[in-house]
Amino acid sequence: MSNRERKVELLKNSVVYKSLKNFDDFSQEFYMLNSLKPDWTDSLFQEAEKNEKISEDLIEFSHADGTGATFAIWVINEQNIEENPIVYIGETLKVVTKNLLDFLILLSLDSEFGDGVYRDCEDYEESPKHRVYCNWLKNTMNLKPIANCNDKNGDEYPEEAAKIYDEAQELYQLNLDTWFYNISSGENLSSLEYKEKFLQESDEDRIDSIDLEKKGSFELAEYYYLKNDKKKSFEYYKKAYEENSHNDKNYNNLAKLYEEEGDTENAFKFYVLSIIYSPSRCWGEDSRHDSLIKLCNSLKKDYINTCKEIVKKTDDSISHAVIMKSYFEEGLIEKAFDHFKLVYGDNCGFLRADEKYIYWKKQFGIAGMFSKKKDKVHCTPSKTKN
Repeated sequence: MSNRERKVELLKNSVVYKSLKNFDDFSQEFYMLNSLKPDWTDSLFQEAEKNEKISEDLIEFSHADGTGATFAIWVINEQNIEENPIVYIGETLKVVTKNLLDFLILLSLDSEFGDGVYRDCEDYEESPKHRVYCNWLKNTMNLKPIANCNDKNGDEYPEEAAKIYDEAQELYQLNLDTWFYNISSGENLSSLEYKEKFLQESDEDRIDSIDLEKKGSFELAEYYYLKNDKKKSFEYYKKAYEENSHNDKNYNNLAKLYEEEGDTENAFKFYVLSIIYSPSRCWGEDSRHDSLIKLCNSLKKDYINTCKEIVKKTDDSISHAVIMKSYFEEGLIEKAFDHFKLVYGDNCGFLRADEKYIYWKKQFGIAGMFSKKKDKVHCTPSKTKN
């Protein structure tokens, strides 16, 4: 039996877990998972199941809300499985209660509580079996339920719920953050933004607890960059590039560091790569283009031609907009319109095809060049061209 299998069996045999399996439809958006197999596909930590230690110690057992987030038990004490903290796994990792019994109490909120215990009482509808659950909690488990929004003393920010949540945060959140940062590795983890936030909000002692030996080049570069050690971060960003790390943030920070050193050729090169490998083309503003304009002026390069080279590799909306404007000024209306259709940025990001036609006609007085397809133009992640 593996370590995970042993911990799963301990959870399955606990009184609290067995009891929860017997309830349904008693708390908003909460329901137990059919299986205790690791499934992180709907959370920020999509690749965590590839890390044996993460899926071994964080055992998901229920859905938490309508976003696909889950609750898991963080097994750090096998002697008494019910005394382990409960963690919300969504767009972040949050300790919500210090143990399973406190978790039962928070479930009586009849409201989502992954990222805090505030609840909206204005549109509250009591879950069908909420009263049954609260009676069981009081009479069988000898625990006091929290008044729901329909009760006389129910409010949007219940003091007793906040006390439970805050106590768990104080006891375990720092330890959870440090544990996760140390145990996860690899620049492709979708939890990277969470880990950056951890570094930015940490004091020196907390940062110094990080196990650097387990980090890849990009993560080491990020670590030293956030600690303002430009020399070491530069070293590891370059190493990540040599390791063929196609990461837009790696390229962007390399460009900034080269620019600070006065190496305009390399700064230009990496700003271009950063734009090419950027995962999304949704935005209408991009400071990298501002930097490119300055560098083009400094290096006597043509900014419009640079944009044309970029769109050969990827559908960057700002580059298309620049090219569109240049063609329009040259009177090459059809060519301008071809690029307009690929602009997802300012003013026309989520317009249907016919709405874009109207927008074009209103702005430029040109009609008749757009098919009247009703398909909605979505702002989707781009794919780098081969």
